[in-house]
Amino acid sequence: MQRWLGQDDLDDYLTGCHVLGGGGGGSPWFLRPALLGRSWPVTVRGLDELPAETVCVAVGMGGSTMVMTERLPPLRPFDGVIAAIEHWTRKPAEAVCTAEIGGLNGGSALLAGEGLALLDADLMGRALPDVDQFGPLVDGVPGVVLACATGGEGVMTVTDARPEDAEFLLRHAFECAGGWAAMAIGGLTVGDLREHAVPGSVSRALELGRAGRRVFEAGDDPRALAEGLGGELIGTGRVHAVAHEAGSRRATVTIDTDAGEVLRVIAASEYLVAQVDGRVVAQAPDVIALAAHPSWEVLAPDAVSRGQTVVVMRLPAPEFWRRADRAHAVGSARYRLGLAGGAA
Repeated sequence: MQRWLGQDDLDDYLTGCHVLGGGGGGSPWFLRPALLGRSWPVTVRGLDELPAETVCVAVGMGGSTMVMTERLPPLRPFDGVIAAIEHWTRKPAEAVCTAEIGGLNGGSALLAGEGLALLDADLMGRALPDVDQFGPLVDGVPGVVLACATGGEGVMTVTDARPEDAEFLLRHAFECAGGWAAMAIGGLTVGDLREHAVPGSVSRALELGRAGRRVFEAGDDPRALAEGLGGELIGTGRVHAVAHEAGSRRATVTIDTDAGEVLRVIAASEYLVAQVDGRVVAQAPDVIALAAHPSWEVLAPDAVSRGQTVVVMRLPAPEFWRRADRAHAVGSARYRLGLAGGAA
């Protein structure tokens, strides 16, 4: 892997982060102007390149990405929460990774202190909606510390919380801060991340962006694009309907495919399940991506509308989520979809 990111890699990298959002996580292009203002190139360190005892912190932004476009983050959004982690653990951070590679947070670690080593890893391997889906929380790593801005100069610190309690408390902190807030996850070392995080996330995002650009430049071929991204094409066609579930974030996108099939994609914050003629062909934690055609704009669920021509693709989930004792945190059962069978 190329062990650095140059400014000329930024657009490919953000494209890859957008795809790994699986429809969620917000648009990483929102951070592009701020990222252009930092120093380049950025050295990227693999988890095997640093001593196991290296002190790490993961950073991200939580809450409503829509509110974030109205109340912009500061130029150094993570200084306060990283300082809170360091104060509590009495250990200065030596390395940083993004909490969530998919969507907007893919660029978050690049906005953290430039004196910290940037790690080729994250805590999710894609975008996921909830705090209790961070790898170290799912695995019950002891000593984890979470810090979240609460507005003004305030910071809330939570230690050794049960995953569901961490989700509950930070969700309220996001609201207290005005809809979104910077957060950090600490009490971790490189050794912890080797066991409880997703390695190679930065590399994967960059490779996805580059692969997509190469295929796009070679011609307008949805199947070649999906396969070039390391995934598979589920279908192409025109959106017939978008049905929203009352009192819920859930929606179902129905697509009449070019092959004469009925393709349904169930979404909440992210795309959760794809069905072709009633048969499940993809489901979380696999990444389901929708793109407008022929523009290839990556579409979030709230950007899909009747009459659009779209391409639907599946990218395999990170191996991290294939372990049986982690499936409860990301599988379709978590979202109470009541599916009868797995993906083909």
